[in-house]
Amino acid sequence: MTPSSPSTETQPLFRLGQIRITPGIQNTIDFPRVAQLLSAHTKGESWPLDRERRAANRDSALSGSGDVWSTFPIDPSTPSKGFGPNTIWVITYLDIEVTVIMLPHEH
Repeated sequence: MTPSSPSTETQPLFRLGQIRITPGIQNTIDFPRVAQLLSAHTKGESWPLDRERRAANRDSALSGSGDVWSTFPIDPSTPSKGFGPNTIWVITYLDIEVTVIMLPHEH
């Protein structure tokens, strides 16, 4: 399985490092949902639909440097465009070994 497609394997494609959760996320979702997002993020299950960003995620995961971005809807029953009010971003900065879970306006 390559990082360019969703994985059904239990092994993550990269390490999360330190996890930081912004105040907006703390006030929006609960811990089980955070854990679910992090798991999906490391398996490439919700990488952006944009072809260029998916390729950049794949390259970063393979090389172990750069950034890996995922987008999720706050309300899973409503689609998210990857930005805007129903969106959560999960970004892993591989070079500094930090993952941040945030709302887009907190970036």
